[in-house]
This record gives sequence, structure tokens and C-alpha cells, in this order.
Amino acid sequence: MYEERGRQILARRGDLSLCYEGRKTVCASVGDADRLAPAAGEWHTAHVIAYGPTLIHLIDGRVTSVVVDADAQNRTLRGYLGMQVHVGPPMKIEFRNIRLKEY
Repeated sequence: MYEERGRQILARRGDLSLCYEGRKTVCASVGDADRLAPAAGEWHTAHVIAYGPTLIHLIDGRVTSVVVDADAQNRTLRGYLGMQVHVGPPMKIEFRNIRLKEY
């Protein structure tokens, strides 16, 4: 998970992170990062659950990262969800059936 307002990477694949007082600490693992990587060339289902200060990412039903953002000074409980691809080798990225549910 990445936050563009200065804190940058909050959790990498496999991390359960806690953010507090301007710091990020990886508290535990939710699984091996390599085993949680989705296979290339296939369609995958991605879910992002944002419940208060907790963010949970799932790919194909498996939790891939979790952030508990207890950094009240630097977080926001409102904002945008972005999907983007970063630098690397040439690739083709496609999205379909994007749905947003508010509870």
C-alpha cells in the first residue's frame, strides 16, 4: 500500500503494518510475499477494504497486506482510491468490473 502525501510505502505484499506518530512498523506477516504474488497473464479479483483507519488488500480472496493507520496527525479517513502501475518492464494492465461499495 502506498500513500502519496509523504509517507510513501505503508505495507508491502505480505506485511501487516502499524503506522503511528510519523513512523511505520511491520508488526507481522500475512504470508510469504512471493507466494502471494498473483500469476501474470490471468484475471484476478482485487478487494480493498477500508474500515476506519484499517486498510486490507486481498487478491483472489487472499489477504496480501494490512495497514492499521493509528497516525492521527498524518492520516486521513477520506480520500481517493488509485490503481496505478509503476516503472518496470513493458506490461499490459487491464481493469474490468470495478465496483465501489459504501457501508
